[in-house]
Order: sequence, then C-alpha cells, then structure tokens
Amino acid sequence: MCIRDSTVTPYGFSNAAGTGNSTHGYAAGGNGYNSYVWRIDYTNDTANGVQKGPLSQGRLRFSAASPLENGLPSKLPGPVDKGADGYTTTPSGPAMGYVLGGAFPYSFSTVDRVDYSNDTATASVKGPLSAGTSYHAAVSSKDYGYSMGGKTPSNSHSTKVDRVDYGNDTATATPKGALNIGAYRCYAGVGNKDYGYHPGGDSTQGTPFSTHIQRIEYASDTSTATPKGNLAAARYLHSGTGNLSYGYAAIGGSSPFQNNSVVQRIEYSNDTATASTKGPLTTTGNYRTATGNSNFGYFAGGQGPSMNLRSTIDRIDY
Repeated sequence: MCIRDSTVTPYGFSNAAGTGNSTHGYAAGGNGYNSYVWRIDYTNDTANGVQKGPLSQGRLRFSAASPLENGLPSKLPGPVDKGADGYTTTPSGPAMGYVLGGAFPYSFSTVDRVDYSNDTATASVKGPLSAGTSYHAAVSSKDYGYSMGGKTPSNSHSTKVDRVDYGNDTATATPKGALNIGAYRCYAGVGNKDYGYHPGGDSTQGTPFSTHIQRIEYASDTSTATPKGNLAAARYLHSGTGNLSYGYAAIGGSSPFQNNSVVQRIEYSNDTATASTKGPLTTTGNYRTATGNSNFGYFAGGQGPSMNLRSTIDRIDY
C-alpha cells in the first residue's frame, strides 16, 4: 500500500540522493546543484522535512548509502541482536551516511559523510571514489558502501563498482568486482545484509532501458556481479528502498520516455524470479530519491511529466 504523506520540503527537487537510519531519512542535493539536506522523521512523518547541515558542495545525479538504512543493524551502543536473520553488531561509534559522487556539472568523485549525531554540521569530505561518477546506484553492508555503475569521464555505461570502507573512510574507494552489464541512470540500489542489487537503468545490453537485475555479494566482492531475475518492465531514472527481505524499485521512466507510478518488488529469498508488481505510488514521475527503515519506504521529490519539480513524499507500507 502506498499513501501520500503530507510531508513536504519547502520547494520541489529532483536528482537528489537519499539514505538514513532506523529513525530518520535524509534527502540531499538535487536540481540546481544545491547542497541542502532535508531530514524526515519516521515517527512523525506527516510533518514537513527539516533542513539540516549542508553537503560540502552542491551536486545532483548521485547516490547515497549508510550501514543503518533499510532495517540494517543499529550501531548504537550494544551489542544489538536482530534475531532470526543472525545479524548481531557490536558498538562502533556514531552512525554515518555517505553521499557518493555526483555531477557539478560533470561527474566528480567527492564523498561526503553526514554524522547523524550532529546533522546540523556541514558534511565532511572523505576519501574520493576511484573516478568521477554520476547517475549511479549505491548499496551498503554494515562495513562498506558500494557505488555501482553510472557515468564516468571515460565511460557513459560503466561497470565499475567502488567500495568505501567505513572503518577507513579517508582512503580512496577500492574498485571491486564489476557489474556484469554496463548501466547508468539507475538510482535504485537495494539490498540486505549479504547482497546488493542493481535493477534496471540505461544498459549496454538489449534495449536501452533495461529489465536486468545484477547482484553483488558482499562476502565475495571481487567477483563479477551475478545476473538475477528481471524486473517486470524496463525502468530508468528510478529509485529504490527496502528492508531485509524485499527491495522496492519504484517510479521512473519507461520506453519511450514515459513517466509512471509503478512499484516493483524484488524478493531476496527468490531472486531468480521476475520482480512482482505492487501497489503504485500516488503520482507518476522520475528522478525521485528514496529512503526507509524496516517498516516503511519513502519516495521523495522528483520530476513530473511536464518537468515540474515536486516536494511531496509517498510512503510504502511493507
């Protein structure tokens, strides 16, 4: 089920990045190369988004990741046992979100770190990606963030996968096993504690707008990504969020350059199957950003069919 929250930001935006933790979601940057960061309170999600500390510079067409997003483990003083999924963590200090690459106006490699415990401060610049990257997807394990595909200075349909080490985030990101198919214009990275998924995008294989789903394995991240079950319909300029069981790729474009409101669900325990079509978002569009926790997914902003920028937020009840 999807509902339109009354939550808004003060103006419309698109081409932004989203991530968060169990209590708050963050939407950053976007059109106009702005550096604004807006925070959504999941426990009071009918209230307007609150402006927080800015990024280090304006950017758009980028992605973000955090070890605390989508129901991944808490890093509050613990340990915390998540139970049946076997995911137990130990204390590791304050939690962070990472904003990866983007365009200003060309692809660049900057990585910004947002400190959730001090989110009114300007984001800190950390070790860069291995190359300037935009139009890419991002996923996270509890220890690493991954940038997948995108547009680089030398390749408009990159297979590059960069890994950011949260324990050593001043270092340059390490290139790991590549995607199986070069792709960009996908912001819909989703995953759980073991795997990250890159669904769809503008692809080098088949039709320009892809149904391909590619999976990276965190425990074997030097391996090439594995092709999995396809999306039910091709998507590009779409966003994604999820929990430990499912990933939701929602809204975006479909050939020939149409906007839609369709939500597709990837089941991690049966990821060779075609994604299932679920309840739609309340409006059509693309260039949205997404975040979520273990119970709800939020799709924010975006660009409508008439190029109008939106400030509204839709919520999916898992």
